[in-house]
Amino acid sequence: MSFPLAQEETTNNNRRFTTGACMLIILICGLSVWPAYYAIGAEVSSLHLRSKSQGLGWGVNGATTTLFAIILPYMYNIDAGNLQGKVGFVYFGLSATCLLASWCLVKETKDLTQEQIDKLYQRSAQNENAAA
Repeated sequence: MSFPLAQEETTNNNRRFTTGACMLIILICGLSVWPAYYAIGAEVSSLHLRSKSQGLGWGVNGATTTLFAIILPYMYNIDAGNLQGKVGFVYFGLSATCLLASWCLVKETKDLTQEQIDKLYQRSAQNENAAA
């Protein structure tokens, strides 16, 4: 014996939960992690390269967003990539790689003034030029 009303109510509850969870994730990330890009991009570049650094950052962000907007449906699609839930592992791998790269490449700027950051990058550039 089937209870279609009970099944429909369960489906509606699942949809409500999924909608609420997505909204909560977007709210939490939007108020915490996502704005960090703008703060880091404004602080870690030297003054004379700031506009070029931020322009490059915006360009790379736009390019990768466009790339994933095109590729992501094919990754989920049964006829193409058929990764389904395993797409999370792809994102995890990319995120871990980017975290490691930023950990190694971005210099620590805590408690430094803008002039000290400029001198830090100038010394780094001089050392790289001397080594080449």
